[in-house]
Amino acid sequence: VRRDSGGSGHKHYFVFFSLPEPPWILEKPESMNVLPAGDMAALEVKVCGTPALIPKWFKDGVELASGRKYKISFSQMISSLNVLSAEKLDSGEYTFEVMNEVGKDLSKINLTVLGWCLLPTWSLMTRAGYCLIFLKLMPIRYLRFVARNGDRCKPSPGYPALPLRK
Repeated sequence: VRRDSGGSGHKHYFVFFSLPEPPWILEKPESMNVLPAGDMAALEVKVCGTPALIPKWFKDGVELASGRKYKISFSQMISSLNVLSAEKLDSGEYTFEVMNEVGKDLSKINLTVLGWCLLPTWSLMTRAGYCLIFLKLMPIRYLRFVARNGDRCKPSPGYPALPLRK
């Protein structure tokens, strides 16, 4: 921008510019361990930096794209990855990477999708001596075996106990 200084004959020049700023991740997500299979896993990362920022999501090193399994969005400096109807196979390491012409930053997130199990809800002994057991599908995270007397049951040989939440 050029500006004359009245009639003094001096000319002043002002130059305005901005330097590109490398991207960085402001809020890094925690690992997720609480999903029962079938729920949606929502991973979200807040970033900062000079546009144009290019966000990318990876699972176990393979770049992801929006489709039937994943929904990826980037708006107002927040990148989201939704794993639709998560399954145990979706467990693993997810990486978010953001880059521009002057740099990049990344964050790794571990996602654990817990399975489902069939739990006996009640049983009935028939006159012929048969036991009918009625089952209910429950997320594994709620599973706790308790014997009738209140003691915890021990796992059967060949069926290891799983680490579970209360």
